[in-house]
Amino acid sequence: TLTTALAWLGVPPPHPTLAAAFDAVTVTAVVQHIDGHTPGIHRVHDGTAHLLRRDPTAPAGLEANYGYGLTPVNGCGIANAPLTVFFSVRPRELFARFGPAGWSAAQHACGWAVHGLCLAAAAEGLFARPVRAFKEIQTKEVIGLDEDETIVLSAVVGVPRETGGAVLDLRT
Repeated sequence: TLTTALAWLGVPPPHPTLAAAFDAVTVTAVVQHIDGHTPGIHRVHDGTAHLLRRDPTAPAGLEANYGYGLTPVNGCGIANAPLTVFFSVRPRELFARFGPAGWSAAQHACGWAVHGLCLAAAAEGLFARPVRAFKEIQTKEVIGLDEDETIVLSAVVGVPRETGGAVLDLRT
């Protein structure tokens, strides 16, 4: 499943400007409980995860910095997710390279990648949800981003909590 998801992240957007903007995006994956992958922080390049730092506590650190905390009626489930993916950029470099349109191009490119990630997860019977609710500074520390990097978008991938009832099949 991770291999399929990572393969989607290696597919550039179909527009040359968006593809170039996606080259300026750093993809970071927090992984746990996935056979063949060390729990911790990975950087994704060309559809492959490369271990940056072994850290089995990273998912709990992410949950502690998620904007909607765990309550009796609201289970955010971040600490149990096998995969959480972050897309980040260095805004100064992005603007120097693409001008004022760089930020929008990066957002569109990250949206393309997250859509592919969601399709890959759905094809494997998993849940994937784009999110933008992490506390930025604390999350950057957990995943090892530099001070001049900004998180554009993230997605949480895991097993659906609800197994009964109607399910939207994203493959159709």
